[in-house]
Amino acid sequence: VDAPPACLGAGCLLATSHAGDAACVDAGAGAVAWRAELGAPADEGAAACGGLVAVALASGGLAVLDVETGAPAGSLRLNGSPRGPPTPAAQGGSGWWVGTREGAVVRVSAVAPAPALTATLDAGARLAGAPVSGGGFLAGCAPGSGAALLRVVEEEGGSGPVVAPWPRGSAAGRWSASPAAAASASPIVVGGLLVVVADTAGCAAAF
Repeated sequence: VDAPPACLGAGCLLATSHAGDAACVDAGAGAVAWRAELGAPADEGAAACGGLVAVALASGGLAVLDVETGAPAGSLRLNGSPRGPPTPAAQGGSGWWVGTREGAVVRVSAVAPAPALTATLDAGARLAGAPVSGGGFLAGCAPGSGAALLRVVEEEGGSGPVVAPWPRGSAAGRWSASPAAAASASPIVVGGLLVVVADTAGCAAAF
């Protein structure tokens, strides 16, 4: 297992590996419910959304499986290498955000008949980990440049997400701040604060 297991609900976890395997495990009994061959290393992890689970592949793609059976539900190319597991979208319907090592944040829908790439946003820098989503924003950490926050508005009517300015008047629609050391992993949101961990100095910064 090369990435943290993903919770699929009902006491089940999904483990993925560099060998390109995925296994759904009953956390209580330890029994394997199903296995799937992904065809590429899956070192970055996975995330469930509705009845589907998306697995980030080192080949630059995303494999989508049925949560109940492990049957393939679709796949797509991201035009970049995933950085961390997919992030379930906090609003705007079902789907995921996927950060790439090239500095893009890609929106993938989980709507039938097949997953589809619906938008690509510029994060402004390469990401140190997966983005986090919540309350209409995306946050990501860039190595050596602190934390960057994108405000994303999910427009209704199928027009897709856009980056919008904050009410404070930021024309770029994002702010950045520098912790005491370079961020090295995904940020987390705790009680309305964006917390960034920098392991090189053993410190954490909250914004």
